[in-house]
Amino acid sequence: MLLIQVDTIQNVSKLVGNVNHLMGSDPTRRFSYGLTIEHTDTRFWFFSRSHIFVTEKLDLQKNIKDVIYFVMALGSATCNAELGFDPTVRRVQEPLGRNGKPETRYRFKVNGYEYETVEPIRVYKAKFLLGRANRVFRVQRVENGVLVGPTLVLKDLWLPEGAKTELEIQQDIKDNINKVHIVEGLDPADFEKHFVTIEHCEIVKVPSMTESCDSDDNSTNFLRGNVLPSTKQFCLKLSMSDYKRPPSHVSGSQMSTPKGSVLSGHRAQTREMLRLAREHYGNKAHHRILMEDAGKPLEDIRELRTILLCIGQASTGLSIMFSAGMVHRDISTGNLLVSEVDGELRCKITDLEYAKKVGESSQSPQDVETGTPFFMALEIETSKYLFGPRPAKKRRYERENFVANLAKKGSHATANTLSPVRYNFLHDLESLFWILMYFLFVMHPADDVFDKDVISNRMRTFYRLFPAVDEFDFTDRILFLQGNEYVQTQYSSSVPTQFSITMGCAMEICYLLKDEYERVEALPKSTTDKYSAEPYTLLNCYVEDLASTNEAGIWLGQLIDMSEKVFAGTK
Repeated sequence: MLLIQVDTIQNVSKLVGNVNHLMGSDPTRRFSYGLTIEHTDTRFWFFSRSHIFVTEKLDLQKNIKDVIYFVMALGSATCNAELGFDPTVRRVQEPLGRNGKPETRYRFKVNGYEYETVEPIRVYKAKFLLGRANRVFRVQRVENGVLVGPTLVLKDLWLPEGAKTELEIQQDIKDNINKVHIVEGLDPADFEKHFVTIEHCEIVKVPSMTESCDSDDNSTNFLRGNVLPSTKQFCLKLSMSDYKRPPSHVSGSQMSTPKGSVLSGHRAQTREMLRLAREHYGNKAHHRILMEDAGKPLEDIRELRTILLCIGQASTGLSIMFSAGMVHRDISTGNLLVSEVDGELRCKITDLEYAKKVGESSQSPQDVETGTPFFMALEIETSKYLFGPRPAKKRRYERENFVANLAKKGSHATANTLSPVRYNFLHDLESLFWILMYFLFVMHPADDVFDKDVISNRMRTFYRLFPAVDEFDFTDRILFLQGNEYVQTQYSSSVPTQFSITMGCAMEICYLLKDEYERVEALPKSTTDKYSAEPYTLLNCYVEDLASTNEAGIWLGQLIDMSEKVFAGTK
């Protein structure tokens, strides 16, 4: 009996793994069918970005007609869209690719035009079967088989049905600048300086599964309007220790798994990987976004001065969202894009699909926790408020009120325990702090001696503060942010001498956040407006003052990523 159970688990694991590879490496796939046969037990499967469902087992010998009917139904599909292919994407062969070799590319239809992928930017999130499956490419428009016009960026992803498009979210921010909070000196005309310009945003149209017309490509369409029974659900888990990001199944494809630093490896272990074990997934809709090419992600920048300036500009961008009463909820080194426009450095915020108004309840269960673990606010990651009022050091024993006070404190503790953590404006700013800390601990001065023992020790320190998600220990991060002097000294003293001044700047940001968290969380819950624009201004001043200084002895030079050297075998 045990052997049969093990075989069943292995068979299901292989099936799910194969489908995961299939849909992760092929942008033309929207959903897929599957078939498993164990002895005579037969099941039909369906896989999409929102649901996996499977039939009750059939006896192959007794129900052979059902199996034949299933195969014939697949064979009689009137178009590829009914089999799960995307009719708005096609695969083409480029004889001379980026490396001078033949390359498989993809042509996406957007707003009536075809755009060919020139280079993949981010495709790793598509490697998770259930999720948003973000794919981001640099593209050019195709006219008569020729690439024309400027290089743009195309993002293809699945969002909850009913969710606003990124363009609509941008418009919400623009319409509400300085209407929720007043930020002095904020010019609404500067919005384009801090946010990526979106050219077009749409929900993909495909043939309807029930009518002879096109409809939105969403779960409602391919489920034919049906609702899956809520009484028969199972938890599908994927062992993270055994998970391997799939290679492309297309030779020379742009969907191949990228190689890179510790951050690129860590991407495969974001919250989306942990969410594979969730039981509930809502309907999703297929979105496609065309936007300007706003440069390279901050994670690719290798100059400390530029990094500081970008963090300052990102703080200004977040202050625009603050003035409109909105939070980003996924600030990371991949969502801050860096370029030079007319000789001026620009750092623009992108990926607003998680953004929402503060106080607005999330309608989809998968959005309760968002963000990249390296940069996620600790209160969101731990689901606990960490800076509440501290008890007085001296306690007096009052015999006549002792039991009454215990009862009062007990009920207060119960109320606090039940109070859920809501994403607020400080959480976005905290992400900027962890971004700066990330660079200080994973980077090394390029002009310094590259000693293997020093690098090895520094990487061990890095992994204590930025551990892998499956063994994420928040203790040191929490103590650091809460102001534990021992922990702060332990880490701040471990950076190279060249980084000491910038580390001091990071400490000032840490103190700023701690003080503001404590101020806000000490206010009564009935307080309607707890937050201030001052932290945005101060954070910007801290990093800009340091980045613009010409004082001797302050090092803000070129960097190298230690993890890239370690992965290259120089450890």
